Amino acid sequence: MKEKDNVVSVNILDKIYKIKCPSEQAHQLQQAAQYLTEHMKKLPRSSSKLNAENLAIVAALNITHELLQIKNQHIEGVAERVQLLRERIQEHLAKHEESLV
Repeated sequence: MKEKDNVVSVNILDKIYKIKCPSEQAHQLQQAAQYLTEHMKKLPRSSSKLNAENLAIVAALNITHELLQIKNQHIEGVAERVQLLRERIQEHLAKHEESLV
C-alpha cells in the first residue's frame, strides 16, 4: 500500500466494504458507493429476486450506459465545435486571401 493510500469503508446496500484508495480520492469513492446504492435501489421490484451481486452488475451496466451516453454527447459536442471553428478559419482565410488580391 502506498503511503498516501488508506482504507475507506463504503456502505453498499447495508453491507460494508473496505477499499484501498488514495487519500485524496476517498470522498469520491464514498460518492460512487452512494451512487451505486441509489441505482441498485431504483431497480424494478422484479429485480428483488436477484442477489446483491447480480443487482450490482445490473446497476453497473445501467451506470455504464449512462456514462457512454454522456461521453458520446460530449464527443459530438466537441466535433460540432471543431467543425464550427474550421468553418470560421476557412472564412477568415478566404477574406484574407481576397484582401491580398
